[in-house]
Amino acid sequence: MRYSRESMKESFEIKQQTTPGEFYKLTVSLSFKNKKIRRIYFLIVAVGTISSLTELLSPKPSWVQVVAGFMIGALFPLIFFLVGSFVLILLIYMIRPGFFRATYFLNHWGMIRTSAKAEIQLSWSRFLKWKETKDFFLLFIVEHDVHIISKRNLEQQDLPELRTLLSEKIGLF
Repeated sequence: MRYSRESMKESFEIKQQTTPGEFYKLTVSLSFKNKKIRRIYFLIVAVGTISSLTELLSPKPSWVQVVAGFMIGALFPLIFFLVGSFVLILLIYMIRPGFFRATYFLNHWGMIRTSAKAEIQLSWSRFLKWKETKDFFLLFIVEHDVHIISKRNLEQQDLPELRTLLSEKIGLF
């Protein structure tokens, strides 16, 4: 459904507090969409796989060492990343609980993000793209710098209007 200019909302004020769980879920999903992180991960997995396969070339290969080497090379980096991200987010939450609270104001000019410590004003021309997920609107300034707007902080009737505003001002992902 398309909204006419006359019936469209002029601005959106969105007060939100992102939970550490939401932030973690987004961090993990966006990180693995990053080509550099994926390449590093696959390099580590390849090195671990090759080192475990070289064990097969030994005179008396130990299947336990082969499997253990493969598991360490393939799973350890993934577990390290997942646990490390979780611990880092919990530390941020404990040290700076206000980090997850912000108010977003979006209008025809751009976006203003206000938190306890700072205010950021960005015109729409500064945004690279936007993406909608099941729970969020993601506004990208550069490829890996994103502002997260939770849908749970919006009225259902505002969602189509916000999509229209973002499509007109930024364009789709």
